[in-house]
Amino acid sequence: MISEYQFGLFVFIFIFQDAIEVGGRNNTRESLFYLPIFMDLILPEDVTRVILFDADFFFYTDIKQHFDHFDNFKNTTLFGLALVQEPVYRRDFEKYREEHPGTKIGGPPPDGRTGYSGGLTMIHLDNMRISERYKSILLNNEIKKYAEKYQFQGTRAQQDFFVLLDAEHHEDLFYVVPCQWNRQLYRGLSREADFDKYHNCPKPIHAYHGNGLARMPSMYNFHQFLFD
Repeated sequence: MISEYQFGLFVFIFIFQDAIEVGGRNNTRESLFYLPIFMDLILPEDVTRVILFDADFFFYTDIKQHFDHFDNFKNTTLFGLALVQEPVYRRDFEKYREEHPGTKIGGPPPDGRTGYSGGLTMIHLDNMRISERYKSILLNNEIKKYAEKYQFQGTRAQQDFFVLLDAEHHEDLFYVVPCQWNRQLYRGLSREADFDKYHNCPKPIHAYHGNGLARMPSMYNFHQFLFD
């Protein structure tokens, strides 16, 4: 008889194959990037909460203070992520936006569905394990349907998975992490209209994220981004 763990891995394969069909960039084909989606099946049951973050993070504040944000999760909340700080999803949803004037998909804060950054992901494993809604989304391959509906071509692996869930009004699965805990430094789209609306993040900054080709602060030169 198949175990829940094995069954979860089969579901993983289906989602992964769909991501390849929808996706473009190489990291959509790397299974490592999809592990947060199934982290409840990977880690032992006595692990109830976990935070994953990219290697290109520089923390100014004790990460324990970030962990305390789990206290703000509701019973339905599975993931905690900060919003992206560039209009990347305004571009990625461009076709859908052209056909649906006035949509909030890809729009800037505070009213737009801006999209999430996957660089730092809070995961409430206990809530994942009991969420029938989340299991239904995976088992019914809903993410494929969402990608087709929004004419979306994924390029950012698990981050796009989260963004499509949010676009389809599953916002109760998410907690919006304050931008100060994932201050993204890349400014590749700084010439885009309304860039500042996406990139604005009040001080104090608790953690910098050197996404893209951005230079990172260091212990020896940590003042270089204080102007940000």
